[in-house]
Order: sequence, then C-alpha cells, then structure tokens
Amino acid sequence: MSFDLKLDEGDIRIEDGDLAVVYDTDKLTQDLLKIIITPLNSNPVHPWYGSNVGLALIGNTFDLDFGLEAARAQVSTAVDNLLRMQLAQSQEQILSPAESILSIKDIYVNTNATDRRVVEIKASVISAALTVTDVRFTVSL
Repeated sequence: MSFDLKLDEGDIRIEDGDLAVVYDTDKLTQDLLKIIITPLNSNPVHPWYGSNVGLALIGNTFDLDFGLEAARAQVSTAVDNLLRMQLAQSQEQILSPAESILSIKDIYVNTNATDRRVVEIKASVISAALTVTDVRFTVSL
C-alpha cells in the first residue's frame, strides 16, 4: 500500500508532531486534485504531469463554450495520466484498491448557474475497490 504526505491547502500537514500521511481513498482524492491543479510542464522531470485547466479558462479570448470544452479535455487527460502513472507504479509497489483508479466515471466542467464567472469542475472516478471518488473545485474567471 502506498501513501503520500497529507497536504492542507498546499502545505504539508503536521499532526501530533509528525508528518501526516494519506492512504486509500484520501490518497486517491489528493492525487486527483494535485494532478489537475498542477500546471502542465511545471515539473521538469515529469513534464506530462499536470493540466492547463486554468489556461483553458482564464485570460483567453476563446468563446466560453470552447474554453469549457478545452478545460474538460485538460482534466480528462490529467486523470488519464494519473491512471497510467498508477499502472506503472503498481509494477513496483502494491497499491490498495481504494487508491487505484479503475475507470473514469465523469468529468464535469461548466459555469455556475448563479454566477457565470465561476466555473465548477468535478472529476469522478471509480476505484478498484468499486467506490466512487470525486474531487470538486471552482475557478473564477
């Protein structure tokens, strides 16, 4: 079973004087969020890690519907990359079923019904434990 350091709003979390870690579903949730919000090409060792979801939405001159579809494609590619990364990792390390992506259930990117300047993003995956894990966040235009 793998683990990762627990992040709290981008900072490493300390609990009872020790570095906090995440496992299973909490790790999958954190892994999904990290790969989606990390800017693509920001890791020189793994330039494929991340997405340009923010660039697809913020400061572009595209039609909003085109920008939303581009953002959806960015999120989908990032989740696919995480799935491929997990498959490679599982060759060397045991991953728990709860942290392993079995399939992508849904990628949702759309404007908020009340405020069209806010874009709601949701990635939903099915784990190998046959549970659904969702990450949700918003981007303000």
